[in-house]
Amino acid sequence: MITFKKAEITEKVQNLLEKLEVNQPQFSETKPSVAIADKNLPFLDKVMAKSGLIDIFDVRDLTEVFFRVMGDLMRTEAAYRVEAELHE
Repeated sequence: MITFKKAEITEKVQNLLEKLEVNQPQFSETKPSVAIADKNLPFLDKVMAKSGLIDIFDVRDLTEVFFRVMGDLMRTEAAYRVEAELHE
């Protein structure tokens, strides 16, 4: 498990957050959401419970972003090892 003891928001990120608050993304009410596979629900339920998020689609999207970023940051061998352990 990864635990953060301290994090700081840089000025660049703060500026980005301020821009996002002013120009919030527009979502289509008519566009259907992509279904979540049943096999992924138990894992996403755990993420939802520990994260405090209440929308399963937000949990799915953020989890995907997390794993993509971690995959970019990790060495190939470590990424394969994590992938092999995910079922546990």
